Amino acid sequence: MKTKIFILSCIIVVLLVSCVGNKKDASNKKEGLAEKTNREIELLSEKYGIALISSRDAMEIKGIPSKEFYRNALELYNKNDFLGAISEVEEALSLYIYAPYYYLYGLCFMEIQNYENAEKAFNKALYFMDNINYEISYAKDGYLATKYAGVSIYTETSELYTYDENDNPREKYFALYNLACIYSIKMELEKSLEFLIEAIKNGYPYIDRLLADADLNNLFESNSNIKSEILSIYQNGFINDFSGKIYEYMLLDYAQYRFKDDSNIEIYQGGDVDRREFYGTYEIKNYLILVYLTKETWVRGFENDINRKDIISVVYVKSGGRWEEWKEAKERF
Repeated sequence: MKTKIFILSCIIVVLLVSCVGNKKDASNKKEGLAEKTNREIELLSEKYGIALISSRDAMEIKGIPSKEFYRNALELYNKNDFLGAISEVEEALSLYIYAPYYYLYGLCFMEIQNYENAEKAFNKALYFMDNINYEISYAKDGYLATKYAGVSIYTETSELYTYDENDNPREKYFALYNLACIYSIKMELEKSLEFLIEAIKNGYPYIDRLLADADLNNLFESNSNIKSEILSIYQNGFINDFSGKIYEYMLLDYAQYRFKDDSNIEIYQGGDVDRREFYGTYEIKNYLILVYLTKETWVRGFENDINRKDIISVVYVKSGGRWEEWKEAKERF
């Protein structure tokens, strides 16, 4: 009898210990979830990230290692492991800030239908694309930042972007487009239309997909004229009204863009002593001026055949740019 009582007592003790252990594990899991939430709050806060991108040294010490976490996140995202991808992106963002990190962060939240965090992440991606002076200038060759506000002498971030058939980076217009979808889902229809138009004017090319996207149903059903309005805005992006005009660009250096006719362009860069001249052709497509340069000359007689493509935003030029660096002008040289 004593033996049975002893065995029963041991079993009770084991069960009690086990229960305490399970409660501790559960507590740890709750703490982990709270920590995760706090981390998201921190990373998505309005001020987070500005101090992390302050110098070339910081980029080398933290920026380069952060890319490994980003690549891991991208791999997990492509395998539909969105929670795992979120964790890896957060590791990348805790080290350094690149706009594509926040873009991928937004995609992950959108996939798990956390639209509040997705909205914040996409908006932060756009902020770092447009407002940080040494973010990537987006063109693959890192030439003049003629498309967006950011000006960069560094081109390391170009590898983090993906490019469409026009060599236009997708992340900018996809972030705008995804925000349009989010605002449509949330019934914030004015904002949805605003961001949809911005996506198109930043080169979003998939008009058929746009018109059939279920995430935009709330927007389209609110007004029967919106689809035709969107289609008209898209078609305007192919109209060439630059022919015969001259525009000056003045930020890092002086340049004059002469649109000689419907297809030929000349670019004069620099001053009277050190002027370089570029010759080639251009076309207007999806609110982009696609410039194909084939010849370069120097004012002192040097001449060279080149093969370079530049991308310029139609809207950016006509608006004057962030710092009024673009303006219509008369022939200078």
